[in-house]
Amino acid sequence: SDLSASAVFTHQHRLLSIFTMPSAIVPCVAWVPKGKAQQHPTKVTLSADELKAMVAKHESELEEHKEELQQILKKESGESMDEGGDDGGSDGDDDDPELEQYGLDNYDDDDEADGGAKIPSLAGLEGAFMDMLIQSGADEYITLEKEKGSDDEDDEIKEDDSLLVVGKVSDELSALDVVIYNEAEESNYVHHDQMLDTFPLCLAWMDFPVHIEDSGQQQNCRANLVAAGGMEPCINIWNLDVIDSLEPAVQLGPTKRSKKKKKNKADGTGHSDAVLDISWNRNVRYLLASASADCTVVLWDLRTRACVHTLATHSDKVQSVAWHPTEAASLLSGGMDKTVQLHDCRDPDSGPRVWKVSGEVETVLWNHFTPSQFLVSCDDGFIYCMDVSQSANRPLYQLSAHTQAVNAIALSPQIEGGLVSVSSDKELKLWDIASDRPTCVLSRKMKMGELLSAAFCHDAPFTLAIGGQKQGVRIMNLLENAGVRGHFAGRHPGAVLAPPQAVADSAMDEDATTGPPSASAAASTKVKAKKGKKGKKHRKR
Repeated sequence: SDLSASAVFTHQHRLLSIFTMPSAIVPCVAWVPKGKAQQHPTKVTLSADELKAMVAKHESELEEHKEELQQILKKESGESMDEGGDDGGSDGDDDDPELEQYGLDNYDDDDEADGGAKIPSLAGLEGAFMDMLIQSGADEYITLEKEKGSDDEDDEIKEDDSLLVVGKVSDELSALDVVIYNEAEESNYVHHDQMLDTFPLCLAWMDFPVHIEDSGQQQNCRANLVAAGGMEPCINIWNLDVIDSLEPAVQLGPTKRSKKKKKNKADGTGHSDAVLDISWNRNVRYLLASASADCTVVLWDLRTRACVHTLATHSDKVQSVAWHPTEAASLLSGGMDKTVQLHDCRDPDSGPRVWKVSGEVETVLWNHFTPSQFLVSCDDGFIYCMDVSQSANRPLYQLSAHTQAVNAIALSPQIEGGLVSVSSDKELKLWDIASDRPTCVLSRKMKMGELLSAAFCHDAPFTLAIGGQKQGVRIMNLLENAGVRGHFAGRHPGAVLAPPQAVADSAMDEDATTGPPSASAAASTKVKAKKGKKGKKHRKR
C-alpha cells in the first residue's frame, strides 16, 4: 500500500527522538497573494520501493552529522538520568510490545564500548522500519486508505484565505510553516509544514513554474512556489501546493556541501557560502537574484535552473537584494561593506552605482509609490532614503529609527508612506514617510525578543507578520490601533472603519506608544496550531 509521507516522518521522529520544540525563532516570513494557491493541495504518497530508495539516499547525510548527533544524544541522556531518577523507565521491566519489537526500550542507554550514545543508522533500521510501515495494522499512527478524506475540510484553502510562509527554528529543528490567515473569520492556523535540513535565512515567493521542464508549459503556467535560502550555498524551491513533500521541487546551486568554502569566486555554478537574501523579478518572471556570505550576488535563469551571471562587486557579505518594481533590469544590493549598489543587469560588467551608509546594510527596499526612491536599514539603527534620479549620491533623509540594528523594513502595499521597521532593540515602529519629514505613528515593545523579520500582507494593507527570537510568528492588524486609524484615514477606505469595540478594547497595551494623535496598541495574534489524532493541523478560531 502507498504510505503518506507524514506517516514516514512520524515514525522516523519516534525512532530518532533527538529534538525538542521550545519557542521558535522566526528569521524570515513571506506572504502569498490570494488566489495563487490550489484550493485542494496535493498530498504526497510513497510506495514501499520509493521509501527504500529515499532511506538509502539520505543515509550518507545522516552519517555526516553522526558526531554532532552523538553529542546531542549524550547530553540529553545525561539530563534524563539526572531528572528521571527512580521513575522505573529504564529498569528493563517495561513489557510494551512496540518497544520490545523495535528495541526502543534501550534507545537512550549509553554505549559502554565507545563511551558515547548510539546513533541509530538508517541502514540498520531499514528492515524493521519498512516492516513497521508496510504492515497497515502495526501502529495506530499509520493512516491508509480507510482514513482518506477525513481531513479534506481542514486541507481546503478558501478564496478569502491568505497564506503566510514562515521560516522557523526550534532548538535543532528547522521547518517551513504554511499558515492560513483569514481576516474575516479572525482565525489562523498552520495548514502544513515542511522539514528543512538547514537554518532558514530568507524566503521569496514566486509563480514561475521552475519545476516544469517543458519551456512551452513554463510560459503558460502559474505556480505557487517559495525559494528558501539558508546556511548552505544552495537555494531550495518548494511547491506550496504539495503537502508532505520530502524534497524540494528544484534546487539551485551546489547539491553537496563544500567543507572548503571559496569566497568571492565567480565559478558559474552559484554560491559557495550561505544564502542571505533572495529576490524574484516580477517583470521578467524567470529571473531570480540571490545574495550570499561569499560576497557575491548571483543571477539565476529559472528556465534552465542555471547561474547566468555573478556580481562580485562587494568587498564583504551581501545581506540584501531587491529588484526594481517596474524596471526589470535594475537590481539593488546591500552589504556588510556599508555600501548600497545599483546594478544594470543589461550590462552587469559595466559596474554599479554606489551609495555609502553609516552601518552594515541589513535591508534594501524600493519604494513602489515613488519608484525612483529606495530605503536602506543598517545595523547602527539608521534608515536612509535615497533617490536614484538625483546625480549626487546623498540621502534625501536619514532616520535615527532604533537604538540597535534595524533587521527588517516593510512598506504597506496599498497605504502610501506606511513603513514598518523592526529591530534588535525589540521594538516595532510604524512610520509615515509620505513626505521628506517622516513621523513615527506607532512604537511598540513586542515582547518577542529581538525582532528579525516583517512583511505586509499583499491583500490587506494594514495586516503585518512579524518574527522574532521567541514566541514564533505574530500577525498584527494595525487598524486596531486608534492612532493608526486616525493618521491614515484619508489614504485608504479601510482606515476609517473601526474594528469591533470589544476587539479594540482588548488590544490596549501599556507598552505601545503612538505619535500624534493618540496612544493605543495594535492588536496581534499568535499563530495557533491544534493537532488532531493524526498530527494534522485544524482551523482554530
